[in-house]
Amino acid sequence: MPGPSECWVCGRTAEDISALFKIEVPEDTELTKQASQINWFRTKFMESAANWRKSIPKEFREMDFLFVISNPDQFKTVKVIGEVDDSRKHMMDWLVKASFMLRKGEEGQLQNLNLSSLDAPSRQSIVRAIEQFEATWHRRLAREEGQAASSAGAAGFQGLNLGDGLEYLIAGGLLYYDIQAMLIQFARNAAISKLPQWHVQVLTIRGFAPVAVCDVCSLLIQGLRVGREAPMEPAHEAAPVEAKPSHGPEAPVPAVPQVAPKRSKAQAAAEEIPAGASDEFVKLIEKFGPADDADAPKTHYLHEHRLKEDWDEIAEKSAEQE
Repeated sequence: MPGPSECWVCGRTAEDISALFKIEVPEDTELTKQASQINWFRTKFMESAANWRKSIPKEFREMDFLFVISNPDQFKTVKVIGEVDDSRKHMMDWLVKASFMLRKGEEGQLQNLNLSSLDAPSRQSIVRAIEQFEATWHRRLAREEGQAASSAGAAGFQGLNLGDGLEYLIAGGLLYYDIQAMLIQFARNAAISKLPQWHVQVLTIRGFAPVAVCDVCSLLIQGLRVGREAPMEPAHEAAPVEAKPSHGPEAPVPAVPQVAPKRSKAQAAAEEIPAGASDEFVKLIEKFGPADDADAPKTHYLHEHRLKEDWDEIAEKSAEQE
């Protein structure tokens, strides 16, 4: 599914923003210059090819191509033989070398271009172009390491007459410039990929419906909202935030209930002796001790009731002794 083309805020496309914030890269500038030179050389080559076709006499067209170009002194009437042979050595030998290096996955330089910078898809694109050329002409560029790139046979000229060999050379020359243009374009893509990339994408701005926004407007909107309270996002529960100390007036601290210190047994016993108690009551308190709060039942006056029963028992024993 294609992405949004224009920003909802400013109406610019990603290409518009890239052009507006274009950054010149020295490497890309040099490669662009080389691409222009390749196009110019290709145009001149096509002009030379048209001249070659006109300059070959009809009576020589059926002669063996390799025999004619290997004996230029015998065919002085064909003035373009030297030029044709030079083009064959320069272009077709380069194609043989490129074909071998790319198919074998070797690294190295091709026309001042480093093959190590090519990724697998780029290499495969060039190999497919070479294979299509071979399939069209039913010829094969050298694929074996033992075949010398400088030999005419390695470039696939075996068995061709002068007319067909010339057309084969012209087609090979066009492939030569096409591959060089591809190498330059791949190198440019690698250089451009290092630059900041601008996009137009659908974003959900908090509080608003999803809209297509460019990177510039997205940063602008975020900058304008700095310092403002952000609206709540629907269907998203906020994560718990750790409370931070406030710089305002301190909140009152709740009172902590004080726990009375534990009394000793003697202190508790002394506190339970009422004023004016008899000697017998005092002895009874000292004997049994005070009631323990941890063990004592919670019923009101139960402690006092137990003391009364004990007191009645002592009184009865004293009366019997008398």
